[in-house]
Amino acid sequence: SEMGDELNCIPVVMAGYDVVAYFDLPFGSCQSIKGNAEFAYNLASNDENGIARYYQFWFSSQMNFDRFSADPWQYAPKFGGFCSFGTCCELTETGWPWQQSFVGPPAGPDPDNCGFRVHDGSLYFNIWSGY
Repeated sequence: SEMGDELNCIPVVMAGYDVVAYFDLPFGSCQSIKGNAEFAYNLASNDENGIARYYQFWFSSQMNFDRFSADPWQYAPKFGGFCSFGTCCELTETGWPWQQSFVGPPAGPDPDNCGFRVHDGSLYFNIWSGY
């Protein structure tokens, strides 16, 4: 079916790293924990046209899968995992092409740059820790 084909092509969020695990890391830790497709959760979110788009999250354990399943939007990265500083603070006058369809730059779970933070119960990513 068409829907079945769409579900088979769901993008994996944050390169398959466990987004719930970040909430349990000690402050300042740069450790990222890889999830496993065995613990996959498909999350639907409507785009600006009201069309459902699906995203797959992987988890390192059944416990983290269950925590996410109970409240996905609590654990899903803010700004869709894009660089929160770039999304909120860099303006198009600086040369970045921010638009509703392009909210980059992409950030992610790169342990070499430690560009993530849990703040007030929300997970944010940045392209590097200096943001």
